[in-house]
Amino acid sequence: MTELLLISMFRSGSTTLARALNAHKEIAFASDPYLEIFKCLRSDIAEDLGIKTLFSHPLDDYYFSPEGNSLLRDIEVAKPERIFNAENWEMLMPVLEKRCMAYSANLTPYLQNIMGNTYQEIFSLGLAQIAKCYGDEQTKVTGFKEVWGIEFVPFFLNMFPNGKTIILQRDPRAVCASKNKTQEKYPWIFLCRQWRKIAALGWYFSQHEKYKNNVLVLRFEDFLANPNKITKKICNFLDIAWDANIANPESYKGGGGEVWKQNTSFGSGEAKFDTNATQRWRKSLSREECAYIEYMCGPEMQLFGYEAIETQPEDRNCWVSSSPRIDDEDQANWMKPIVSNRADILIQQMKLEMIRYDLLLEYQSKNKTIEESFLKERVFTEIKKLYQHNR
Repeated sequence: MTELLLISMFRSGSTTLARALNAHKEIAFASDPYLEIFKCLRSDIAEDLGIKTLFSHPLDDYYFSPEGNSLLRDIEVAKPERIFNAENWEMLMPVLEKRCMAYSANLTPYLQNIMGNTYQEIFSLGLAQIAKCYGDEQTKVTGFKEVWGIEFVPFFLNMFPNGKTIILQRDPRAVCASKNKTQEKYPWIFLCRQWRKIAALGWYFSQHEKYKNNVLVLRFEDFLANPNKITKKICNFLDIAWDANIANPESYKGGGGEVWKQNTSFGSGEAKFDTNATQRWRKSLSREECAYIEYMCGPEMQLFGYEAIETQPEDRNCWVSSSPRIDDEDQANWMKPIVSNRADILIQQMKLEMIRYDLLLEYQSKNKTIEESFLKERVFTEIKKLYQHNR
């Protein structure tokens, strides 16, 4: 059996790809069932470091934070045999059930069967329940997709020697446009830093000597443009025969067995690929918003062939005082106590962002500063090479 983890940022097409995977006759796959277990692990490790965080808090982006950098490093080397605090189940189970009802409804009755003593046991039991729920005697691959949890890729691959990870990327302008088209909006800086965290770590893991053979990075735009080609690439990666159903959206089912419809912030979803989705951001974003996203994410965009279209101001200091902000009343209620939208905080954070471009222009800094700005020195080295070539 091959264990599979699909990771992406939200609004990146991962639900569509998850439904595609589950349509393959040899794959049993669930959407968004176990993120809170990863977050419990994060909080356990943070407690070891003396960092206070609740399991309900979103995963950090780790930029410009010595504590965050330490937490990221310790997450990557976490032991699957780590003991799970049984007292957390009472708090955790209702949250797992709520998420499953939204994205993998048929899996909900099976959740009571995953209460193991270690994280290894919990995830092993969790995959076994997915196989029971969505698989059959033909199943060769069992897995699930989550958004936000890119930092747990090494943990997953260390936990399952036969495990594989697919990392799905999407143009950050499309991601930001899709999210902030909804009624509850997220601060632009939050969206951009979370996107580039996934981009940076996704690229890093795909190049890492230990993990690269078990990591496949894809672009959602390529999947929509040529689903046959990309799904054949996926099947080859998973060492299974191609099944035409995996590329046919009319064969896809939702997590409760219902007819699948594409999740979209623009209009009503349909049971087919929305090929216009790749370029819709061009009309949805203002020029200022687009330029800001390219300023924040531009270096990492180069890693995946996403080209900037807006000319950056000659003096990039202007972003310190004139970065786009969402209205306070539009910010998602759940994140107001956790993620600041204050103008003075944004100014402080944008001053830190300037460090990244100083590093790209002149390499005279300690590794600590590089990691706080780019998360990994190897990511910085690659981006610097691309950045200087394209100047």
